[in-house]
Amino acid sequence: MSGSRFLVEFPLKVVFKTRDDCVSSSRLGLVVSKKFSKSAVSRNYVKRVLRESFRTSKLVHEGLDLIAILSKPVHGIEKELLGNFITEKFKKIEGRVLWAQSKKER
Repeated sequence: MSGSRFLVEFPLKVVFKTRDDCVSSSRLGLVVSKKFSKSAVSRNYVKRVLRESFRTSKLVHEGLDLIAILSKPVHGIEKELLGNFITEKFKKIEGRVLWAQSKKER
């Protein structure tokens, strides 16, 4: 993705780029590697949490392509708390992406 930018909020890395086709809806790509968790159940759970965080965020109507990447394991967090942890990290990334987009428009 040429012209893309990335933001990191451990363990989440988000690569984003403005869409060229002038569509107001955003797209989300997810990468949750086996390094993050050997269990497919855990990886799918994290993907569901990320999709829901994206769906309820302000980024849906910004016309962006986003790729969320989780590749490093998070140790010591139970499954119930992992969802809240990932949602919190995504919200921080959301604010930073919106700030970067507003700065770019000036």
